Amino acid sequence: MFQPPPPPPPRVITYKTLRDNGAELFLGDRIGEPKIAWDWIEQTARVLKDLNVPMDNYPRLASHLLRNEAYEWWKRTDESAGTPKPWTWTHFDWAFKQEYIPKRFSEEKRKEFVELEQGNMTLPEYCQKFTKLAKFAPTLVSTPTDRIEEFRTKLRPDVRSRVSVLTTVDFAEAYEIIARADSDLNACIEYLKTNNAGSSTHRPTNSVSKGKRPFQESSSSHFPKNGKSAQTQSMTFGNRTKGWKNPQCDKCGRHHPGECWLTQGLCLGCGKPGHFKKECPTNPGEPFPSAPVVSQSASARPAPSQRSTAGSNPAKSQNKQQGRAPARTYAMKA
Repeated sequence: MFQPPPPPPPRVITYKTLRDNGAELFLGDRIGEPKIAWDWIEQTARVLKDLNVPMDNYPRLASHLLRNEAYEWWKRTDESAGTPKPWTWTHFDWAFKQEYIPKRFSEEKRKEFVELEQGNMTLPEYCQKFTKLAKFAPTLVSTPTDRIEEFRTKLRPDVRSRVSVLTTVDFAEAYEIIARADSDLNACIEYLKTNNAGSSTHRPTNSVSKGKRPFQESSSSHFPKNGKSAQTQSMTFGNRTKGWKNPQCDKCGRHHPGECWLTQGLCLGCGKPGHFKKECPTNPGEPFPSAPVVSQSASARPAPSQRSTAGSNPAKSQNKQQGRAPARTYAMKA
């Protein structure tokens, strides 16, 4: 009867094996830099896991990497009555952090995680920092759902609004969904910048010819029929011909009131979330219509006063006044 071959003997992990796979020595001489100790314990655990070392052997192999003051600490702890025999990795990890990683350091890192926001970081940069700091706040990311939601709520508002609902419980899958939304948003921003680059450099001009001032009435002008002075009408007209009613937005390049829809993750067509302007079912036109420019027309010009009219055509004025002179009677002698 055929017998399967016996399984290969378990791999023997030596000090050289650890070093060849990236494990570092720990001297324990930089007690004022707890991050060095934190990085060492994390790196050592990762190497042991990658080598498929049984967890019961973690403490023994990790102790081979201790030198100088760190090795003296290990010997003192090994002789302590409270140390289990043989060592467990849970106890080794706890005792090592008690000695080299003060509580203050862990509390500061936890606070940093709680206050973490994506801000100006790229999505990969944010993910890397999130993963690094999450180790100091295990209660906040204890389940896959909690981890995904914590990651989502710290995203920028414009990205977060596009992933308001994530049904998956796999963090890697959730990250891919967020990455696609982030990529779509960046493409939309670049599209708007490209298409608005030319139009944003042009500004509407007043209908008054260059080098000429719009007509303004003197303070002695009479009031027209509508009850407003010609001077008031001229000032109102001057305000209308300034051009754009709203300043140019540095996010989308358009002129609009209030907070930019783009930064809120809203459609630039209708102001609602869930789609882009090019897919807007209600308003595929311009997202932020510019303020109309009022052209100067004959109706908008103030009515000239009698004084200014007389000044502009002195000949006619003189003839009228001569015609209104009192009649003189001449007696003719016989």
